[in-house]
Amino acid sequence: MKKTLSFLFSILLLIACGGDDAGGGDNPSGGSEYLNVQSITVSGDATTATINIQASNNCDWVITYNDSWIRSITPTKGRGTQDVTIQLYENTQVSERTAIITVKSTSGAITRNPTITQLGNVETLSLSETSLDFTSSAESKQVTVSSNTHWEISGKTNWMTVIPESGEGNGIVTITVQENTSSERSAILTFTSTEGKTQMLTIKQAGAATPTTLGVTYPQVSNIRKHEAEVTFSYNFETTVTTYGVCYSTSSDPTIEKNPYVSKSGTDKQGSATFKLESLSSATTYYVRAYVVTNGGTQYSNSTSFTTETSYPGGGDNPTP
Repeated sequence: MKKTLSFLFSILLLIACGGDDAGGGDNPSGGSEYLNVQSITVSGDATTATINIQASNNCDWVITYNDSWIRSITPTKGRGTQDVTIQLYENTQVSERTAIITVKSTSGAITRNPTITQLGNVETLSLSETSLDFTSSAESKQVTVSSNTHWEISGKTNWMTVIPESGEGNGIVTITVQENTSSERSAILTFTSTEGKTQMLTIKQAGAATPTTLGVTYPQVSNIRKHEAEVTFSYNFETTVTTYGVCYSTSSDPTIEKNPYVSKSGTDKQGSATFKLESLSSATTYYVRAYVVTNGGTQYSNSTSFTTETSYPGGGDNPTP
């Protein structure tokens, strides 16, 4: 009787051990096969890993995977216990990542799903430039951010724009400064990562050019004829010139409100010009003034005078023709 009970108990034990274990429980066997794989963890800069497949000599197995950061697995099928080499891409991000591979016996009796966890890498943040120099004019320049994490920019002033002011990973930041009409100025932009790593970018903008002489110069008259003459002058201002020209009259101190004038449109703060006066009367004394119009108003030069040639032959050369 005791022998019979012992035999029945052995039969029941074999039945219990021979069931399917696809769920990956404590018992690594399926039927007469044996298959088990341990999960592994590797560093963020690792590009190669090894897992050990433990299997019975009668267990054929196959490996499948679909995570893009696993480059290859060699071999993907085999029999019995064997080491498998996994080629990985380095984890350039700060956060860790996990891939699941499937190891299954070809009989379908056993399925294992070990994980490969790759730790996050060290946080990185660097800039292509440490400083940017701008002229006094409105201008834009770029800096390249190399990073594997989130970053934000602080330190922006009211005379510049920064686009974008934050980003994720690598990026390009455009800094645009407004025209500087005063002295040299500077600012420091601070790039800060999620974990507090910082990089500094110094911004310097030159001051506006300081003219040696402001205003309109004394006009010079040349090529005087019976009915025409040329007037040359230069100008130098701190603000943009919108219009400049010459006004003239037979009386002193002519103005553009009361007397004839010739003009051109301007866009610069400094320059020189030559104007030709035509349809003048012969043997006549004229007074001429240069003028410049800016957003601050109209500014005139001092007056100068000249006399056109006489109308009779030789009148300007010989008093007794």
